[in-house]
Amino acid sequence: MRYASIVLLICVLLSGCGNNATNAQDEPLDIVVHVDQDDTTDTGDQDDESAAAGDPGIEDATILIGTWQDVPSIGSMDRQRYHFFEDGNYIFEYSQYDLETRLLSEIGVWSLENSFLNLIIFEKVTIEGGEKSTEPLLPGDEFNEFAIINGTIRIIELDPPVKEEHKLSDFFQDNENSPGYWTMMISKTRYWKYSDSPDTYLNEPFQDGDVFRPWP
Repeated sequence: MRYASIVLLICVLLSGCGNNATNAQDEPLDIVVHVDQDDTTDTGDQDDESAAAGDPGIEDATILIGTWQDVPSIGSMDRQRYHFFEDGNYIFEYSQYDLETRLLSEIGVWSLENSFLNLIIFEKVTIEGGEKSTEPLLPGDEFNEFAIINGTIRIIELDPPVKEEHKLSDFFQDNENSPGYWTMMISKTRYWKYSDSPDTYLNEPFQDGDVFRPWP
């Protein structure tokens, strides 16, 4: 699969995935700190309750391994998702409900340090060209009235790679909205963990040059 070759390429470039990522680049990384970070986020009583219950806390990187989505509904698995792999690689998939965006996914490596999620992005998958639809793809679907159609899928390698830092906070088991599921804030967006396997709900890999066909 294409993702397997990407993982091999990343490992060759880094001389080992994961913790050595930031030291293996010959050129400095472009650093992008998300503007929606808030170091003063009030986590309320939930963090205290989690600590009292013996929750592992976001200092334990193993809790991140798996699939995380930005809505508390397992029936809406076309929303944006993080797939964190044990070997230090990750895939981020943008929401398939937003048919006006040209970004489809990104691939890179991840690490956790002092409650910050550090991402190094090596590749992005985008839609090039095409046109805006003149009518909704589905009857009455005003949200996707101007969906991109007939575009070409392009896989863009970032040179140099881009580094992002995301503040993690408010980490607990959400027994109100999704009983038993872990939840946390990544910058200012909340995510829920739906599987310990990062392959869960992972879309088929895109091929460079293919024509983009939005659902349905």
